[in-house]
This record gives sequence, structure tokens and C-alpha cells, in this order.
Amino acid sequence: MLLILGSIFCAIIIFQTIYYLNKALKTARYKHEITVSKQKSLLTTFIVTGLLIALIMPFGIDKLLNYLY
Repeated sequence: MLLILGSIFCAIIIFQTIYYLNKALKTARYKHEITVSKQKSLLTTFIVTGLLIALIMPFGIDKLLNYLY
């Protein structure tokens, strides 16, 4: 139960971070500070990295909880 709650909480934080990074990229694109292709590549990188972290996080939390208890 603790593992599931910890994983969900971490995933929520990760996806909120990606959401706000996307908003920052849109603002930068609106001000012509970055190109469309750079915006798409950065957003894709953020999403893939966030998904990988969210998928690996339960195993890390499990190992940490096993170490602590």
C-alpha cells in the first residue's frame, strides 16, 4: 500500500513538472526565443524522461522501504 501511494505521489509530481515545463516552452515559443522544432524535441525529451522515471520509481521505492524496514 505504501509503495503504491509513494509511486502515485511521485508520478503526480513528475507530470506536474512536465506540464509546467511545457507552459514555459510555449511562452518561450510565443516570444520567439526558441524554434518549433526545438520546442518539440525538448518536450519529447521531458515526456520520455518523466515516463522512464515514473516507471522505474516503484522499484526504487521498494528497495528503499526494504532497506529501512
